Amino acid sequence: MSGAPLADRSRSRGRSRQRAVGIIAAIALLSGIFIFAANRSTKGATGSLYSCDLDPAPNVDVDCVGADLSGANLRGLVLIRANFNGANLTNADLRGSNLTEADLTGADLMDADLTGADLTDTTWSNTTCPDGSLQSGLEACNGETDRAGTRNEKIAFMISEDSGTTINSMNADGTAATFISEGATPAWSPNGEKIAFTSTRDGNDEIFVMNTDGSDPQNITNNPQYDNFPSWSPNGEKIAFTSTRDGNEEIFVMNTDGSDPQNITNSPESDSRPSWSPNGEKIAFTSRRDGNEEIFVMNTDGSDPQNITNSPESDNLPSWSPNGEKIAFTSTREGNIAIFVMSADGSDPQNITNNQDLDIFPVWSPNGQIIAFTKVIFGDSSPTLQIFRMNADGSNSRPITSTETKAIATSWR
Repeated sequence: MSGAPLADRSRSRGRSRQRAVGIIAAIALLSGIFIFAANRSTKGATGSLYSCDLDPAPNVDVDCVGADLSGANLRGLVLIRANFNGANLTNADLRGSNLTEADLTGADLMDADLTGADLTDTTWSNTTCPDGSLQSGLEACNGETDRAGTRNEKIAFMISEDSGTTINSMNADGTAATFISEGATPAWSPNGEKIAFTSTRDGNDEIFVMNTDGSDPQNITNNPQYDNFPSWSPNGEKIAFTSTRDGNEEIFVMNTDGSDPQNITNSPESDSRPSWSPNGEKIAFTSRRDGNEEIFVMNTDGSDPQNITNSPESDNLPSWSPNGEKIAFTSTREGNIAIFVMSADGSDPQNITNNQDLDIFPVWSPNGQIIAFTKVIFGDSSPTLQIFRMNADGSNSRPITSTETKAIATSWR
């Protein structure tokens, strides 16, 4: 069943589920909540298309002049050379749609979602953009052409269920969600050919490596203690990870086949959640060695560890920007759990989510322009974990997974 779409896969048929207790407990401690059971996300069919003759099949040269498509679900549709001259597209869902050579002259796109849309050679003249600005010329609204460039990228994420966690992948706009394997904390290899992840399938938390379709999973730690949170070196030759094999949480580095594991922190306090710098020279990690959770940076042999946050509140889950100049992280320093971005030396920390929600697990896009993260949403029953994406400055925050799942993004390629 590896690589099968989520909607096509039975939740329990003929497959043992894993508990991943260590993972779920860590997430629960981090966000201050318990992770409860959740139903699997399903993609809805295209909704009412109002006065314009569109369907889920490819639409080429369709005439939608002046059509009222306010709030329409056009997600993922092929709309090549469509004529939306003067159309009302306010609040329309155009995520992942193909609008190549479409005419948006005079169209109203206020609050429409263009995330991941292909806007190649689209005509913009007196067009109202999603942010309310007026656009005329060759460039798409609000830089959406740049964001559309992520449509061939993949995000690895995990879903928490009543019986354990699963590893899945999706396009960067949230489309084409696909089940890969049982497990948690997936991390793409630098060449995109492998995924390192955590699994309890052999009885305790271990680091495995598998092909990206879930085939050929190999246990590369084979240790009776807890091994978790794998992070690949940029050259693909090493994996850093968290382990309790020496009595408490420490950062280890091993070869990608699991050989030669080395404890590089050797601290009596907890050190965990490593993140390798893009140049391969540093590792950022979370440590309690100064009394509370802080972000430290050290050399890859463990030497010269530096506390770069120095905050009395909790700072954790560091994630390097692709150019190595910034580190995104989760912090409680302003009262709630939020996503911050700081310079790689710890200077100039900025709260980029800046709301009263609980926002965790930042993950950078390969071009460094977008950050995916997980928002904890409290409803009438159990809390939901929903993946969002935003520009690197925190603007244009949009959900890319359903509220029906407990989804956490961990890696982007």
